[in-house]
Amino acid sequence: MVGASGGKRRGLAADIQRLREDAGSRPVRFIEVEDLVAPFAGFGVDAVVLQDYELVKRRLMQTALKRVAPGPLSYAISAVTRSLPSYFFRQAPHCRILNEGGDAFRLGPNGAVVGRPIPKGQTIYEGPARIAAVSTIPYYGFGFRAFPYAEERPDRMSLRISTITPIPFGLAGFRTSIVSAMPNFRP
Repeated sequence: MVGASGGKRRGLAADIQRLREDAGSRPVRFIEVEDLVAPFAGFGVDAVVLQDYELVKRRLMQTALKRVAPGPLSYAISAVTRSLPSYFFRQAPHCRILNEGGDAFRLGPNGAVVGRPIPKGQTIYEGPARIAAVSTIPYYGFGFRAFPYAEERPDRMSLRISTITPIPFGLAGFRTSIVSAMPNFRP
């Protein structure tokens, strides 16, 4: 969130001080899920990918690749060798999302409201879901803009549901890795 470098010399405290001086600060809204507070939460393929990443990273940390283990390399290896192959055999879980707050709105590709509001008590979505996630920030990790309209309204969070299959997911992951390696590139 704060762009910490992870450097051992001055570390996070120096990064936070630099950001205070150079970039200022702004409030960040959070979501509470099962007594945990975070800027995003979800279930599905993202959790599997993260679990596989942690396993591969731990193993790579014990090799000559330990300097590059906590980054895109471990994500790429875990996605290709573990996460994607497992999804050829997993069935997407059935998901039912109910609106328990104010009116919910569907957004189209350009962020404009599409259709009628979904009132409190109504079903927002019911069906298969490989991922269901909510966020108050646009970025998911490594600069991947998974929730582009999350900051549009301070009284809302963004909900994303996907039934993505393994091949398009793998291509999206590969594209994300390429983008994260080129910080000035904007897709």
